[in-house]
Amino acid sequence: MLPLADAVQDLPWRMVFLDLPWAEGAAGSSTAASAVEVADEVLSEIDDHLGEEPFAVIGNSFGGMIARHVAHKRRDRVLGIATLAGVVQPAHVAARSSRAGSVGLTSLRAMSEVINSDVR
Repeated sequence: MLPLADAVQDLPWRMVFLDLPWAEGAAGSSTAASAVEVADEVLSEIDDHLGEEPFAVIGNSFGGMIARHVAHKRRDRVLGIATLAGVVQPAHVAARSSRAGSVGLTSLRAMSEVINSDVR
């Protein structure tokens, strides 16, 4: 995400970078055991940094899925969202992937269910 900082440095945005639990900057500071728990930690950090201030969110790769979750949970304050190479699991794929039994797919499915249950 840091290369994007150069592209927007002249814009009137305050940038806050958050490390996901496995990133070097966050090593040892997280107790998250699932994608939903990672997303909840990110929501908590955003709330700590920004309070009630409106914001835009950008996520890359797995962070794209987290960004979608954040945008949904804080939709009253989110000005926009961008995902780069985001992880998405469409509903029609969920049925097929449920047979896979992979831990990664299980985490993606859980996150998708959380996001989709709030939309309904």
